[in-house]
Parts: sequence; C-alpha cells; structure tokens
Amino acid sequence: MSKKPTVPGEYQVSAGSTSGVGVAANSATRFFMPQLCAGEVTLNAMSNEKLMQDRYGRASKPSRGKVVALASTLFAIFMVWAVWVSFFSAAEPKPVVQGYEVIDENSTVVRFSVIKPAGTKAFCAVEVLSKSYAVVGYREVVIGPETSDDAVLEVTVNTTSLGVTGLVEKCSLK
Repeated sequence: MSKKPTVPGEYQVSAGSTSGVGVAANSATRFFMPQLCAGEVTLNAMSNEKLMQDRYGRASKPSRGKVVALASTLFAIFMVWAVWVSFFSAAEPKPVVQGYEVIDENSTVVRFSVIKPAGTKAFCAVEVLSKSYAVVGYREVVIGPETSDDAVLEVTVNTTSLGVTGLVEKCSLK
C-alpha cells in the first residue's frame, strides 16, 4: 500500500496492493481516514442529539396552564362523584344489635333493629361466632316494608357448637 497523503487524513491505495482488489490496474483509489481526538467524541454526541431533534422534532414539556387545567378537571370530576355517592345513592339499611342470648350449644337468640327507608324490604344476614371467631351459626332474615325502624326483631339461630356472640353481618335492600 503506497501512502501519499494529499490532504491530512486522506490516503491513496494503488491497484497493485492487496487492499486494492477490484480496482483497475492503472487507477488509484482515495479514501478518507478520520483522525480521532478527544473533542470529536462530544461533538458526535451533540450532533447525534441534534440529528434526532431535526428528524423527530423536540419533545415539548406540558405547559403549566395545561397541567393546571387537567388537575382542575380531575378534581371537578372527583367532587361530582363524591356528591353523587353521598346524596344520590340508595340508602342502605343499618342494623343495630340490641343484644344476644346463648340458649345452649345448639341455638342463640339475636335481638336487633334495622333502620331502613320506609316501604322497602331488607335482607339481613345474622351470624353467631365461637370463641375463636369462627361462624358457628348463620341465618338470613327478610324484613318486610311494614316493619318500623323502632321494632326490635328476635331471631333464633341454630348453631353447630357453643356460640359466644351474635351479630348482624350485613343488611341490603332487595
């Protein structure tokens, strides 16, 4: 390979060399060999970033006004939902346990009242628990629309073992 630099970093390869395969016998090929220095590495990284911005555009940050508008909209939606759930959802019946009496290991009487909207029918689940908080008795009770809020209901629940407490697990409207 004959090296005849004409411009810094440019070399000429003659046809007779092993690297000049495929070149006519009387011609010479010129190629450019870049010379690396420390400053070019950061230049390439900066030009790469600029190339990406030129090709795809700059990524814009959302303006403060857009962020405030989005936050305000989400807050307004939340407030509408909260008011709707608080005031316009169906009123659930609320059971109030007055007491219980363990009759024997096979039965317990639970006394309770239910506060519910007038003229509605409610279903309540009455449970009896053992000392280890296991459910040993369960009964569903239907409370008709004619039952008043101050009426105390007595329900006898059959149990599989000795219960230590009686409670109303939940009530729902049907």
